[in-house]
Amino acid sequence: MEVTDSLKAAHDAASSAIANFDEQIARLKAAKADINKEKDTGLTEIKAILEPDLGKSWTGKRSESFEKARKKAHTTISNILNDDYDQYISEIESKITWLELERNALAIASAAVATAEKASEKGEKIYEEVGHYLNDLRKKVF
Repeated sequence: MEVTDSLKAAHDAASSAIANFDEQIARLKAAKADINKEKDTGLTEIKAILEPDLGKSWTGKRSESFEKARKKAHTTISNILNDDYDQYISEIESKITWLELERNALAIASAAVATAEKASEKGEKIYEEVGHYLNDLRKKVF
């Protein structure tokens, strides 16, 4: 019974760890979706920074200063949306891949433990039957 109990404990621990990996993966996928949504929203809204076109109605130093500040804001936000967000997404994808590899390795080990557990249970039943048979035989012979 000790072997079966140990194998069952190992199988339960692996199942718990797999569930933990699944939860982490789900949370990272949700975060990735949120970042992609935020990026798409930002890319749509960034166009408003350069509007309206001031044209000839605004001239002079104040106009030039305002236009420079507006372009700088557009460039900064564009860099954040296109570079920083892509980096965050890439890091999340890498972490998801790593967790999936770990999870799959654990699932393989868990399947092996489950197979060993079933084999052990069959073996213990055979040992129990043989033990009962030997006891009966002892009673009859001795």
